Amino acid sequence: MMYSAGIPLLYPVSMISFLMTYWVDKYLFIRHYKNPPSYTMAMAERTVLLMRYSLILHFIIGFLMLSNSKILTSKNKDQLEEYVTSNQYYVFA
Repeated sequence: MMYSAGIPLLYPVSMISFLMTYWVDKYLFIRHYKNPPSYTMAMAERTVLLMRYSLILHFIIGFLMLSNSKILTSKNKDQLEEYVTSNQYYVFA
Protein backbone atom coordinates (compact mmCIF):
# COMPACT_ATOMS: atom_id res chain seq x y z
CA MET A 1 0.00 0.00 0.00
CA MET A 2 2.99 2.30 0.24
CA TYR A 3 3.08 2.81 -3.53
CA SER A 4 -0.69 3.29 -3.99
CA ALA A 5 -0.40 7.08 -4.30
CA GLY A 6 1.59 6.60 -7.48
CA ILE A 7 -0.15 3.43 -8.62
CA PRO A 8 -3.86 3.72 -7.73
CA LEU A 9 -4.54 0.29 -9.19
CA LEU A 10 -3.06 -1.15 -5.99
CA TYR A 11 -6.18 -0.20 -4.01
CA PRO A 12 -8.47 -2.76 -5.70
CA VAL A 13 -5.62 -5.31 -5.87
CA SER A 14 -5.04 -5.01 -2.14
CA MET A 15 -8.80 -5.16 -1.47
CA ILE A 16 -9.01 -8.46 -3.39
CA SER A 17 -5.96 -9.74 -1.52
CA PHE A 18 -7.49 -8.82 1.86
CA LEU A 19 -10.81 -10.45 0.97
CA MET A 20 -9.12 -13.64 -0.18
CA THR A 21 -6.97 -13.75 2.95
CA TYR A 22 -10.06 -13.22 5.12
CA TRP A 23 -12.01 -16.07 3.52
CA VAL A 24 -9.06 -18.47 3.44
CA ASP A 25 -8.31 -17.79 7.11
CA LYS A 26 -11.98 -18.16 7.99
CA TYR A 27 -12.15 -21.52 6.22
CA LEU A 28 -8.94 -22.73 7.86
CA PHE A 29 -10.10 -21.64 11.33
CA ILE A 30 -13.35 -23.56 10.92
CA ARG A 31 -12.14 -26.69 9.12
CA HIS A 32 -8.44 -27.14 9.77
CA TYR A 33 -7.07 -25.49 12.90
CA LYS A 34 -7.63 -27.10 16.30
CA ASN A 35 -6.74 -24.39 18.82
CA PRO A 36 -6.65 -20.68 18.08
CA PRO A 37 -3.31 -18.98 18.69
CA SER A 38 -3.01 -17.06 21.91
CA TYR A 39 -2.78 -13.32 21.36
CA THR A 40 -1.79 -10.82 23.99
CA MET A 41 -2.50 -7.13 24.35
CA ALA A 42 1.14 -6.40 23.49
CA MET A 43 0.56 -7.68 19.97
CA ALA A 44 -2.40 -5.33 19.46
CA GLU A 45 -0.44 -2.36 20.83
CA ARG A 46 2.50 -3.10 18.54
CA THR A 47 0.15 -3.31 15.55
CA VAL A 48 -1.29 0.12 16.33
CA LEU A 49 2.22 1.54 16.67
CA LEU A 50 3.29 0.07 13.33
CA MET A 51 0.16 1.43 11.65
CA ARG A 52 1.07 4.94 12.78
CA TYR A 53 4.51 4.61 11.23
CA SER A 54 3.10 3.09 8.06
CA LEU A 55 0.76 6.07 7.63
CA ILE A 56 3.70 8.47 7.84
CA LEU A 57 5.70 6.31 5.43
CA HIS A 58 2.71 6.23 3.03
CA PHE A 59 2.59 10.05 2.93
CA ILE A 60 6.35 10.33 2.39
CA ILE A 61 6.43 7.81 -0.46
CA GLY A 62 3.31 9.35 -2.04
CA PHE A 63 4.91 12.79 -1.91
CA LEU A 64 8.12 11.48 -3.47
CA MET A 65 6.25 9.67 -6.25
CA LEU A 66 3.96 12.58 -7.10
CA SER A 67 6.77 15.16 -6.98
CA ASN A 68 9.08 13.13 -9.24
CA SER A 69 9.37 14.99 -12.53
CA LYS A 70 10.17 11.81 -14.45
CA ILE A 71 6.78 10.25 -13.62
CA LEU A 72 4.47 13.13 -14.54
CA THR A 73 6.09 14.51 -17.68
CA SER A 74 4.85 15.36 -21.14
CA LYS A 75 6.84 15.25 -24.35
CA ASN A 76 4.96 18.24 -25.72
CA LYS A 77 5.09 20.72 -22.84
CA ASP A 78 4.42 23.70 -25.13
CA GLN A 79 1.25 22.09 -26.49
CA LEU A 80 0.10 21.23 -22.99
CA GLU A 81 0.62 24.79 -21.75
CA GLU A 82 -1.23 26.14 -24.78
CA TYR A 83 -4.14 23.76 -24.18
CA VAL A 84 -4.42 24.69 -20.50
CA THR A 85 -4.26 28.45 -21.12
CA SER A 86 -6.67 28.41 -24.09
CA ASN A 87 -9.48 26.48 -22.35
CA GLN A 88 -11.84 28.08 -19.88
CA TYR A 89 -12.43 26.24 -16.64
CA TYR A 90 -15.54 26.94 -14.63
CA VAL A 91 -16.06 26.05 -11.00
CA PHE A 92 -19.64 25.36 -10.06
CA ALA A 93 -20.52 25.80 -6.43
